[in-house]
Amino acid sequence: MKKNIAGQKNLEMNDQVFAFRRKVIALVYEANKLVPNLPRVEVRIVENEGNTLGVAHMGVKHISIMRSVVADNDDILRHVVFHELVHTLFGVRHNKKCPLMKALVDIPATKQECHDLFKKYAKQSTMGVAV
Repeated sequence: MKKNIAGQKNLEMNDQVFAFRRKVIALVYEANKLVPNLPRVEVRIVENEGNTLGVAHMGVKHISIMRSVVADNDDILRHVVFHELVHTLFGVRHNKKCPLMKALVDIPATKQECHDLFKKYAKQSTMGVAV
């Protein structure tokens, strides 16, 4: 089993992993409708490790989402995917005052909050992605 850039185990592709990956990619497309012409982001579904829900590296355009998050409810999945996209596309660090960019998810941001904050961070971005 291959590992990603954070050392997590990428899951081997099978029907279940493919379906999970499609759910994440659908949310990436949702983000692209909000901010057209986003760069391509590589998506991986990885083994669960501790309390981590997702991983992104700033500027690398790669996100890894834990298998358990994809199988969980859609609000948490949207929150995690948009959170990781903000990291990788816009270089934003954790912010305990922001419902989307907190390091820990106690209450997931609503769909509208995810959309509004994603557009806000895109507008403020210095990484070449602009609204």
